[in-house]
Amino acid sequence: MTVSKRYACVVPTVNGYIRMDAKRTGKAFVLDAEVPKNLTAVICIPYRNGQTVTLGGSVIYENGSFVETAGLSFEGADQGYLVFSVTPAEDASLHFEAR
Repeated sequence: MTVSKRYACVVPTVNGYIRMDAKRTGKAFVLDAEVPKNLTAVICIPYRNGQTVTLGGSVIYENGSFVETAGLSFEGADQGYLVFSVTPAEDASLHFEAR
């Protein structure tokens, strides 16, 4: 699998570091994030009609609808992105995929 674009960053916060690694491979987009407990992170996933978005292998967005998921809120769609927010009770490693 050839990675066409890859982005990574670390953001310091008072609760610890938010770490993010994102890559696009072909038509798929993968985002891995580490979020400290009790901190709200806003996650934006590039989206094209017909794609399915998963979090940790479970479907969270499909056929234009958000699938209720504990600890995750769907904030809406904006200019080709799906916007989610997550506030983990414990430090969390999150794995999003849009295919």
